[in-house]
Amino acid sequence: MATVYIPIRVVSLQMASNPGNVYWKKITMAGTGYEYQLPAMKMDVDSHIYGKVLIPYNVKTLADGGINPVIALYWLTTATSGNWRVQISFNASTVGANINDLSFNAITLQTPGVSGFVRDIRITEFTLTMGPPNGVSPDAAASELFLDLYRNGASAGDTVQQDIELLDWYYSCSI
Repeated sequence: MATVYIPIRVVSLQMASNPGNVYWKKITMAGTGYEYQLPAMKMDVDSHIYGKVLIPYNVKTLADGGINPVIALYWLTTATSGNWRVQISFNASTVGANINDLSFNAITLQTPGVSGFVRDIRITEFTLTMGPPNGVSPDAAASELFLDLYRNGASAGDTVQQDIELLDWYYSCSI
């Protein structure tokens, strides 16, 4: 048995009701001139990044000696202090099922702190206490996990006065 880390694919940067709160931010590494773009969640507004990941058919449950699946966010900011409010919501469906009426299950909102240097890579993890998605048997067909990464930037509790940039996010599980 092994723990695997599966990249989550960004599928949309915002919902239609508040477009523009998330955007592709151009980053240039000063030492090399290397350029890339990251999804960035603006400060002082609520924003969403949507993603999805294909979960392997052979995910092991806790009863089988596996781990609870984890969503790990790797993020950056130019702020050097403050807290931001972040939440993951999710749902899963087996491949081939109708997904039009999926509703999301929210994981407890977290308030990670920011301190230290500009552009330090930081990690925030959310544990999914669910075993295989929707009770899918570990030996059944693979499942799609749909994710909503939410920044509650309009809240007074979100004190980071800079954008939050999503460097990467992963789904980790035992197989």
